[in-house]
Amino acid sequence: MRKKPFLIVAAVLLAAFPTCLVLGTANPGGFKFNEENLPNEPVKLANSQSSAYTNITVSEAKTMTDSSMSLTVLDVRNPDEYSAGHIRNANLIPVDQLASRLNELEESSNILVYCRLGVRSTRASQTLADNNFTNIYNMLGGITAWIASGFPVYTQYASIQQAVNDAYENQTLYVSSGTYFEHLLLNKSLTLTGEDRSKTIIDANQEGTAVKITANETVITDFTIQNSSLGEHGLLIENSSSVRIEGNTIINNGNGITLDHSWNTSISDNVISANQGYGVRLDHSPNSVLKNNSLESNRYGFSVEGQLLDDFIQNVDASNKINGKPIYYLVNNAFEEIPSYASYVAVVNSSNVEVQCADLADNGEGILIAYSRNILFANSTVRSNNEGICIVSCSNVAISRSLVTQNTCGILLSNSNDNVISGNTIADNNVGVQVNSTQETQIHHNNLLDNLKQVILLDNDSSVFWDDSIEGNYWSDGVQSDLNYDGISDTSYEVGEDNTDNFPLLGRFQCYDLLNNCDLTIISNSTVEDCSYFGSNNTIIIHVTNETSAQTSGFCRIRLSHALMDVAQVAVSIDDGLTEVLHFDDTLLDNGADRWIYFAYEHSKHEIVIVPEFELKLILIVLSLISVTAIFQKTKVDSMDCAS
Repeated sequence: MRKKPFLIVAAVLLAAFPTCLVLGTANPGGFKFNEENLPNEPVKLANSQSSAYTNITVSEAKTMTDSSMSLTVLDVRNPDEYSAGHIRNANLIPVDQLASRLNELEESSNILVYCRLGVRSTRASQTLADNNFTNIYNMLGGITAWIASGFPVYTQYASIQQAVNDAYENQTLYVSSGTYFEHLLLNKSLTLTGEDRSKTIIDANQEGTAVKITANETVITDFTIQNSSLGEHGLLIENSSSVRIEGNTIINNGNGITLDHSWNTSISDNVISANQGYGVRLDHSPNSVLKNNSLESNRYGFSVEGQLLDDFIQNVDASNKINGKPIYYLVNNAFEEIPSYASYVAVVNSSNVEVQCADLADNGEGILIAYSRNILFANSTVRSNNEGICIVSCSNVAISRSLVTQNTCGILLSNSNDNVISGNTIADNNVGVQVNSTQETQIHHNNLLDNLKQVILLDNDSSVFWDDSIEGNYWSDGVQSDLNYDGISDTSYEVGEDNTDNFPLLGRFQCYDLLNNCDLTIISNSTVEDCSYFGSNNTIIIHVTNETSAQTSGFCRIRLSHALMDVAQVAVSIDDGLTEVLHFDDTLLDNGADRWIYFAYEHSKHEIVIVPEFELKLILIVLSLISVTAIFQKTKVDSMDCAS
């Protein structure tokens, strides 16, 4: 009978002070540890001078991890538990090691502490508080409650591929940081999320493709994907739709990201760099969306390939940059001018677009013009691309006064009509010009220099005019014969079957704007250093040098506009008359607007003056008077010297 009051008092004490059980070092038999047993306010032990820590729920912890606040997440479990699943970017310090590893943490940091259920995190939080850590948050219920709330944990998989094989459709796999030497095949719709894009690495180990996707609605985020073999891919998306590639680093692969007959793909916020082939290549893959991607130091930054209009319809804005310069990809536009600082230009289903003074290098195409009309591309440099200028199913495209060099193919024309390619230098490409199913296109007054193959004609149906019935192109491999001294080869240049340049030039073609869009053209086997026009006396001055030290003679064939001077009688003087003008002919041709003249000279470095003949006579008279005056003055001085 005397025991009953004691039992009643004990029961009252237990009801009144549940935290005594929580803060004790042992867990009495039958006690269930959960969030409800812990106080939801700062805890401080009796007679302790330490700082408090704050208990928070898993929902509050999730809000903290999702916020932009600076936060250290501390997992105090053992390594096996950590590998099986942990909160994103958590630092592992087992509770028994914490006291000796406090130097790995900042005292003033916000620290979120968790374990499996909350017991070890409570001990760890108190250890931190006792050592002057001031911003400590103890997650009640541990990772068990976190998982029960549906929040993600990141797992160190022995094999990501095995996890993919075991996953159900539309599952999300959260992959812990680490390097995974694998070749993944994602053949079901799921989401693959890395813990940290710089530390969660899929490495192909220089063999095959790193990640291949063949399923719709697949998502890959926050990985580094690297080291596929030459010609293979970091990430290959094949025959799939609605795939999302977000926030990854694709580096040191054969090709970075390749889309092969896929559609509605989203590629955003990726860094794609140092790939040996293409950074991003869209091959017959319409309606792709590219946003905020950085393509750096790839052999070819960006490329779009296809045949049908749909293949070229893409949503690629200027937030995408290649080596720091924006991509300009125009679709369904009119009356636009592309900035000269573009890194890549595409003009699709558009009209009346101008591109001038651009420098387009190291892409699949320097400029892509597809299903468009009335496009001007001029005064630009296109270099080191796979295809320099790619024209597909277009009309009235003008390519002029541009340097197209060191591309696999300089200019590609396919299924296009009524275009003009004139005044360009097309040099040192594997193929200078490639033509396929193209009609009524003019290609003349270009310099085709040292291309491994000057022209490839893929069919015999194309109708291309390689001259304008007066002058053609300069071919570095053409026959150098000029018995009638006019700067035009005596032998036509056979471009291909039914394709002939009937008036191949014997020197390089150059064009100069001298006065109010009034140009002067020079065909010369000399190096033309400069050309100037002086309107006050209608004088043109040209400086030339020999192209090689072995060159002994040179010539100029010049087209003069009537607007520049009275061309009825033109005179040429070389080095103020000190160098003889050879084979002068000012009657080659006159069409009412322009006159063509020809002259030659023995070679060295010369100043050539072209003026109407009357002005030249005046110049010579003045020069003569100056010479006579100089002689007279010298004679007078000599006489005075003798008299003295």
